[in-house]
Amino acid sequence: MKKLILQLSDKAEELNANSKELQKLMSKIKSTSHAPTSEKHTKRMAPFAKDPKIVALVNNVLKSYFIKENQFVVKSDSHASHDIIETWYLFTLLLYSPKVEETVDFMLDSMIDDRNSYLSIARRVLNFCKNPVYNKHLKKVEAFFVKQNKTTKVYQWMDELGVIPPAIFNWEFSIQLRTAIVPSIDSKIENELSLFISANEPKGDGESFRIELRDRNREVDMRWEDFSVENSIRFKGKVLKLSVIPSIDNLRILIPEIEELFGQKFDRKYAFQYFTRGFKNKGNIQKWFLMDA
Repeated sequence: MKKLILQLSDKAEELNANSKELQKLMSKIKSTSHAPTSEKHTKRMAPFAKDPKIVALVNNVLKSYFIKENQFVVKSDSHASHDIIETWYLFTLLLYSPKVEETVDFMLDSMIDDRNSYLSIARRVLNFCKNPVYNKHLKKVEAFFVKQNKTTKVYQWMDELGVIPPAIFNWEFSIQLRTAIVPSIDSKIENELSLFISANEPKGDGESFRIELRDRNREVDMRWEDFSVENSIRFKGKVLKLSVIPSIDNLRILIPEIEELFGQKFDRKYAFQYFTRGFKNKGNIQKWFLMDA
């Protein structure tokens, strides 16, 4: 059950909101399948922000949902997944309001203090809405990310390579390297390794990359992220030790070690690649891998 939609309906009469407009709002939100990812998405909420009673209702509902005894009660890991879409469309509606709403102010401050992973969504919709009354809040959120990005490994790595992610937010990329496919004597394919390297716009908690190692025979299935602590690979009941914890900033050490452990060489030319539109100098990543071949 979607609690926020129910609360909107329940409180409408209490706050004397325009029932016809409220039905349009709830219908608009129900027709979406994800949180806003573009300016076009956020603009769906702009007409409803012109109705003071709707704004007051949404502000009240979000406040009662997120704030208890002056505490921000919903953390990143416990956010009800079925309310994520509703939360961010209602939040967006408030961002189009002609005055700063107290709930927005409190939620943003609390998310920054908590390093909440949903800050990246808040940042995105603040930029898309472009409401000058929230400029101070946008600067505060941007300052948080600037500070975080200086210590985020994926940004440090891209800076080293001269790669610039899109100015729009919610960027990501994913690349795959494979070991050479070599037929054995009996014409069967030897066990092939795949290394997947993915990165995304850092979340509020700093998570920004994933490294995955898999093989054709499903005997290896390892995954490492920003906060991983395991420096080994489990393979056929054995634990193969690495000299480093796999990370985006030590691929130059990691890849040769994996090649040596398995006796296979990765083809440094991408087997697969995906980049969000708008990356500048993304070819530098491929060049970087080829230089180490």
